[in-house]
Amino acid sequence: MTEEHVSEHRDDEVKGEVSISEDVVYTIVAKVVSECKGIVPIGGSLVEEIAQKFSKKQPPKGIKIDMKDKEVHVDLVIQIEYGYRIPDAVWELQEHVKHEVEKLTGLKVVSIDVSVESVYFPEEGNRGGDVE
Repeated sequence: MTEEHVSEHRDDEVKGEVSISEDVVYTIVAKVVSECKGIVPIGGSLVEEIAQKFSKKQPPKGIKIDMKDKEVHVDLVIQIEYGYRIPDAVWELQEHVKHEVEKLTGLKVVSIDVSVESVYFPEEGNRGGDVE
């Protein structure tokens, strides 16, 4: 697990350092993915994903975070809900992930790579299913 130190000092504040772990960034990204219209996470619900991440049994499905020198690289594997225009939905996802991670952590998001692995058909009820 990588941690990044963020230093944002204001003259009227107590001096100190803040460390932010990859787990924090992962949780933010997982929440954003679960909230974006037309985007379906790979591998299960947000709660299942977070529980899996903290259990350390296996790496999380669909989200990879790489942090170095106060910069964040995000790799996502998703399903797209049928009827959504893929470029638009993915662009909105990337913008939302970047905005939330930077706003909440102070870290700089330098890349968000998205791989669309399948199409989700709501009437078939395969939301969050494993895709291989």
